[in-house]
Amino acid sequence: MKANTSIQFESQTFNLCFKEKIMTLLRITLLLIPLTVIWAFIYYVADKPLELDPLFTEALQTEAGMPPGPIDRNMVKDLTELDLSGYQLTDVEGIEYFASLEHLNLSQNLLSEIPGLENLDKLQTLNVSFNQLNALNVSSPFLIELDVEANDLSNLSFLQGLDSLQRLTIRDNDIQDVSPLENVPLLTYLNARGNQIFDVKPLSGLTSLQNLNLRNNQVKDVSPLTDLPLGERLYLDGNGIKDFSFLEETIATTVDYDFSTALSPPVISEPSGTLTSGSSVTLDSEADVYYTLNGETPSPSSAKYTGPILINNEILNNTVLANNRVSVFQDPFTFQNEVVQDAVVLRAATYENGTMSETITRTYFLIDRSFGNGTLPVVSLSLDEASLFNEQTGIYVPGDYYNSTQDDQEGNYRMSGSEWEREATMEYFTEDGQFAFVQDIGIRIHGGFSRALPQKSLRLYSKSEYGQSRFYYPFFQDSEQTEFNRLVLRNSGNDWRRSMLRDAMMHRLVKDGAVDMQHAQPVTVYINGEYWGIHNLRETFSTDYIELKYNIDPANIALLESEQSEQSGFKVEEGLPGDANDYVEMVEFAVSEDVDESFDELNSMMDIENFLTYMSYQIYFGNKDALYNNTAIWKKKVTYNSNAPAMHDGRWRWMLYDVDQGFGNNFSNVDEAIQSDTIEYFLREHSSTELFKAIVSSDRGQAIFINKMESMLDKEFHPDNVLQTIDQMTSEISQDMPRHIERWQNLENIDSWDQEVDWLRQYAEKRPEAVRLLIENHFVIQN
Repeated sequence: MKANTSIQFESQTFNLCFKEKIMTLLRITLLLIPLTVIWAFIYYVADKPLELDPLFTEALQTEAGMPPGPIDRNMVKDLTELDLSGYQLTDVEGIEYFASLEHLNLSQNLLSEIPGLENLDKLQTLNVSFNQLNALNVSSPFLIELDVEANDLSNLSFLQGLDSLQRLTIRDNDIQDVSPLENVPLLTYLNARGNQIFDVKPLSGLTSLQNLNLRNNQVKDVSPLTDLPLGERLYLDGNGIKDFSFLEETIATTVDYDFSTALSPPVISEPSGTLTSGSSVTLDSEADVYYTLNGETPSPSSAKYTGPILINNEILNNTVLANNRVSVFQDPFTFQNEVVQDAVVLRAATYENGTMSETITRTYFLIDRSFGNGTLPVVSLSLDEASLFNEQTGIYVPGDYYNSTQDDQEGNYRMSGSEWEREATMEYFTEDGQFAFVQDIGIRIHGGFSRALPQKSLRLYSKSEYGQSRFYYPFFQDSEQTEFNRLVLRNSGNDWRRSMLRDAMMHRLVKDGAVDMQHAQPVTVYINGEYWGIHNLRETFSTDYIELKYNIDPANIALLESEQSEQSGFKVEEGLPGDANDYVEMVEFAVSEDVDESFDELNSMMDIENFLTYMSYQIYFGNKDALYNNTAIWKKKVTYNSNAPAMHDGRWRWMLYDVDQGFGNNFSNVDEAIQSDTIEYFLREHSSTELFKAIVSSDRGQAIFINKMESMLDKEFHPDNVLQTIDQMTSEISQDMPRHIERWQNLENIDSWDQEVDWLRQYAEKRPEAVRLLIENHFVIQN
C-alpha cells in the first residue's frame, strides 16, 4: 500500500515538474520570438541601403573605398576617419550613421546645412571650412579642433558644450560677438581673422591661448589682451588700431607679431564735428607733438605744440584748393576763401628719436559756416595738397602728362593703377552732423570720360597697409551689406551737367531685381575742409564685392569687363588670362546651335533669366552704351551644378553699372528719347549683340524676355513707381543743389536743374507705352 502511494506521488511530482518545464520552455520561446524579430529588424535595417545623395555616394566610393552599388549602415558604422573635401557636395544627409567617426573633413564643398552632425559624438577634429553654412550643430565632448573658415556664420552659439576644444578657426565669417569663447577655456589657438569683431574682452580669460590672429576686424581697444600668454603669435593688422603701447610687455615673449609699439600718437581733446569759432583744442602726449591745420601730414618741420590751439575763422585763410586748374576744358575758378572753406582740419603726430607716430586727424566744422545747412551725410577727406594738385604727382590735375603733349586726352587724372593711389584720411558724418567713423584709406581717380570733368569721381580703398582693411558701415539704406572693400564717390559721370541723379535713380528702380546693381547714397564731400560738392557714394564691382556678398573665394572668380579692342569684346578684369575663353565658347555655341533645342544646355553655361533681366533694364532705360561698353559679367569657376547654392553654380551672370546714358541723356529732345528703339539697336549686326539675338530668336527665350519686360513695365517701371522714385531722390539733394551749382558751375542755375528733372519725369510717364509698341513691332506682329 505504501509502495503504491509512493509510486503515485512520484508520478504526480513528475507530471508537475514536466508541466512546469513545458511552461518555462513556452515562456522562453515567447520571449525569443520578439527578440528574434527585433534582431532580424536590426539586421534588416543595417543592411538596408542608405538614401544618400549621388554625389555623396560617389565621394564615399572614391575616398572610403566603398564598393560600387548601394551603401548601408554596416559599411559606414566603423569608419573613424573621412576626408570628402573639394567634392562640391550640396547634401550629406546620412552622415549621422557614421557613428565611429573621429576625424571628419567636409571642407570646400557647397553645404548650407549638415543635418545629423550632432549625432557624431566621437569626433575629435572637424573641418567644414569653405562652405555656405549659416548655422552649425556639433556636440562631441571629445572635439579638440574645429575649422569653420569662410562660411556665413554670424554667431558662435555652436561652441556651447565644446569644453575640450583647443584649436578653433572662425576666419572670414560675419561674427561680431565673441562672448561664447568665455566657455572654451582650453583654447591654445584662435584664428578669427576677417570678421567684424570689435570687443575682445571675452578673450581675457583664455589663459592657455598661445596663438591669436585678429587681423581685419574692427578691434580698437587691445588692453584686454595684455595678460594672455600669446607666446607663439599675435596678429592685429587691418584693424585701424593707432596705439599698441598696452601690449609692449605682452609681446616681449611673443615669437611672431605684426605691429610696433614704438610710439603712441597724441590724444586730442575734441572729437571731430562742429565747434564754435574761438574754441580751443589740446593735444596730450609725453613726447613732442607736431601738428598742421590745413590737411597736411605733420612732420618735424610743422608747428610744434606748446599749448591749446585756438580754432577760429582766421585759421581758414589758407590757399584755396578749389582754384587749382583741374581740367583742360575749363579755366580755374577764382573763389574767395569764405565761399568754400567750412572746416579746420587738425592733424597731429608725436615725434621722438627721429620717429613720427601714426597721424591723428580731426575735422572741425565751424557752426557759423555752411556745414549742417544741407540734408546729406558728409565725407571729409584729408590729405597732402601735393597728392592732388602737384604737377608731377597730383592725381586731380592735368599736370605733366598734359603739359608735355598738350593732348586733351592726356593728363595726370587719366593715370591709373596703384602708383597713382594716394593716402588720405576719411571721416564720415551722418545727415544730422554726427560723427560716425574715421579711417585711413587710399584714393584714386575713377571713371573714363568723366576724369576730364572739373569735379571727378574718387575711388576709395580700404587696405590693411593704411589701417582698417574694410569699410564697416551701413552706408546704403536699401542694402543689408555693411562690409565693403572699396567704394566710389561718383560725380554722376555723363549726367554731371544735367540731373546729377540719373544713374543712381535707375539703379534704385531695380534694387530688388535679379541682377547685381550698385546702391547709392548722395553725400556732401569736403577736401581739407573745403566744400567739394555733391557726390554719389556707390558700391563698386570687384572679386572682393562678390566674395563679401556671396562668400566665394576670389581665386575661383572670373570677372570680365567689356573692351572693344579685344576680339572677345571683353577683358579679364580679375582672374586668369584665359578666363574669357569660356565666355567666347559659350557665345559661339549659342550662335551656331538651334537655341530652342539646346536651351537647357545654354542655360547651364549662363543664367539666361539673369541676362534677359539685364537686357530688359537696358531697353527700358534706352541705354545704348551697353554690351559693347560698360558691361560686366562674372562666374564662379566650377563645373555647372544645378543643386549649388545661389551664385555658386558656375554660370555667367551680368552686373549693372554706369547707365548714365539712359533716360535719354544722349538725346536733345525728350520725345525722341522716349521713342528710342533700343530693341532694334540690340538686334543690330554687331559682335556684342550676337548672344541676345540668338536667345530671343528662340521661342523659349523670346517668351521669357517678353514676359519679363511686360512684368517690369507693370511694376518697377510703372510710371507711378518711377515718378515716386524721382521725387524722392530729387528731394534728397534739392536743398544742396544751389551751393553745388555755385561751386562747380556745371549748370546755369537751379532752374536749369529743375528742367533736367522734369525731363526724367516725362520719360517716366511715356516710356512704358513706347516699349510695349516696340515689343509688338519686333516680336508679336512678326510671329
